[in-house]
Amino acid sequence: FPVTIFGGEVMDHKTRMHLMSRFNNVQLFVGYGTTETANIRTFSNEHGIQLGTLNSDFKIENGELLVKSGPSRLGKWEHIKSGHFPKEEWINTGDSVSIDDQGNIIFGKRKDHMVNMGGEKIDTTEIESLLTQRTEILTAQVHGISNAMMGQILEARLVLHPFPANKEDYRKELRIWLHGQLPDYKVPQKIILLLLS
Repeated sequence: FPVTIFGGEVMDHKTRMHLMSRFNNVQLFVGYGTTETANIRTFSNEHGIQLGTLNSDFKIENGELLVKSGPSRLGKWEHIKSGHFPKEEWINTGDSVSIDDQGNIIFGKRKDHMVNMGGEKIDTTEIESLLTQRTEILTAQVHGISNAMMGQILEARLVLHPFPANKEDYRKELRIWLHGQLPDYKVPQKIILLLLS
């Protein structure tokens, strides 16, 4: 059976479905782990939920995964300079998680997917998921960019196929569609269109 290994984040539904249609019975695995911690292997189940079973060196606080890191895995510069290495340290991963009935850790979204725009907290994964429902949008990445007045504003980077003949007309039509689906403040202020290479 074919195996696909990816890393970094939970794979979005559209990419997962594309891989599963291209490669019959593909098994999807993700390598998980920050530089400060040992590698934690997880997998996506048949519903596309990313799961993992971890050892005792983890805990969940306020829905965020924390991982214990010993001195052999901890290379922080201040510890190297001082020559003092703590016996262990809890590392905030930035990953929102929950535990199911079987004790599996279910990975949700990264906490840094939240953008604070003028006091409004916006989950960018909600917007990305909506955008990739459109057949011409192969992938979407939405993030916050600095703005003097609002703190941050939303920027969307979209990989399109086919690429529109008129980019401005496409952006205008897309914004109208988004305004029909989302509150105004969640519609990206900046939209960058990328050609599939």
